[in-house]
Amino acid sequence: MKTDVPIDAVGRADKAMYFAKECGRNRACCYEQLLARGALADPGQRSAEIAGDPDVDALFG
Repeated sequence: MKTDVPIDAVGRADKAMYFAKECGRNRACCYEQLLARGALADPGQRSAEIAGDPDVDALFG
């Protein structure tokens, strides 16, 4: 079972929203559908980067 954290969910929604905005007005896009059809690249889970003791410079650099 995959654990989802708020920063990941908001990040995916943000990417889908900006994709929709670039493609025209009055649109809604689903991140998972965009990923499946290859419209967006999967950058991996950010939560994996911040597991344990995070390196602040790596997070914001």
